[in-house]
Amino acid sequence: MNIEWSSQANADAIAIIEYISKDNPSSALALIQEIDDQLAKLIEFPEMGRVVPELNSTLARELIVEENYRVIYTFTTNKILVASIRHVKRKPLENDL
Repeated sequence: MNIEWSSQANADAIAIIEYISKDNPSSALALIQEIDDQLAKLIEFPEMGRVVPELNSTLARELIVEENYRVIYTFTTNKILVASIRHVKRKPLENDL
C-alpha cells in the first residue's frame, strides 16, 4: 500500500512547519516526524482512524496527532491519500477530500 499526499496536505504541512518553526524549530520537526510515524501505521491498519464526524462520508477518516492536529485521509485497497492536515479548532471542509 502506498501513501500519497494531496497538494492541499502538502500546503498544510508546510504552513504548519513554518508557523511552529518561528518559535520552536525542533517542535516543528517532531510534529512532522509524529505525523509520518502515524501514517506508517496506516499501511497495516488503514481503518484505525476514526470517521470524520463533520464530513458526511464513511470514506473520510482522521488521525489526531499530538492532540492538536487532524490528519484527514481516505484509502483504497492499494493507496492511502492524505487529504489535509487541520488544527483541531478548524473544521474540515468538503473540498478537503
